[in-house]
Amino acid sequence: MVAKMPRLSVAAGLMTGIGAAAALADDRTRVALVPGGPHPYFAAWEQVGADAARDFGLGAADYEVPQKWELSMQNQMLESLVTQGCNAFLIFPGDPVGTVAIANELAGTGAPVIALAGCLQDPSDAQFCMGTDTGNSAYIGTQELLKVLPAGARIAHFTGFLVDPNTQLRIDAVARAAAEGGAEVVQVIADIDAPEPAEEKINAYLAANAGEIDGIITTAWVPAVVAANALRRIGD
Repeated sequence: MVAKMPRLSVAAGLMTGIGAAAALADDRTRVALVPGGPHPYFAAWEQVGADAARDFGLGAADYEVPQKWELSMQNQMLESLVTQGCNAFLIFPGDPVGTVAIANELAGTGAPVIALAGCLQDPSDAQFCMGTDTGNSAYIGTQELLKVLPAGARIAHFTGFLVDPNTQLRIDAVARAAAEGGAEVVQVIADIDAPEPAEEKINAYLAANAGEIDGIITTAWVPAVVAANALRRIGD
């Protein structure tokens, strides 16, 4: 399922964009698919773009990834893609507030802009945001965790980049579910949705505190993998 979700989201986003703007209906349309930075989650976007370009008769669907999770780098890439002829944009915001300006600039050229898999802070000139309800997913996941933990459980939360528009939604949702369930979030470790920081911070935390917590909730891709591997190593 995880691998299919980006495919469905992008294909549906392209289809809706085609219906929303007449310019998307012919082979003059060149769509840019631009995430905020490198991450396994976005790996399916390239093939999805190619499939959508074929199925909908688009001129091109260019998947372009900034080298780092830096807003200025994403903005520069988007500006460059305009000069290269891209005239429609699917963007995962590098920052929910900071990306608004470039989204408005792109929309000002007449290009349809859709926020995909993460939303911009309103108001913006993006046509819409398309993504899963990440806060609700984190909330439900925490509720399920608490079902197998003792009353008054102490839990740690490992999550993604703070510039990711979904991260604060997840932090708030986990805290809310914990409070409602009589549990305590004793530690939130964020900005670790990449292998090196995740390995370093999760392993260090567990080495020092594994005996002080009753459970762990992870709400980002890399922390989930790293935490699972770390728990296997220590036998929990």
